[in-house]
Amino acid sequence: MNALFYLKSMGVAHRDIKLENIIMSKETDDSDIKLIDLGLSKVLGPGETSTDPYGTLAYVAPEVLL
Repeated sequence: MNALFYLKSMGVAHRDIKLENIIMSKETDDSDIKLIDLGLSKVLGPGETSTDPYGTLAYVAPEVLL
């Protein structure tokens, strides 16, 4: 959640959040969790919104596909 808060505070929309893009920095229980793959991300200005249909199709909500 800290990563998402940080991205939002910087005006960045990740646009492809899924389990494959969340990793652990080490293979231990106290490892840091990291959000990766910002390839589809977009910088949004103040008050700007995005209606572009980006993301991985297998993870897109059915109403978005309609």
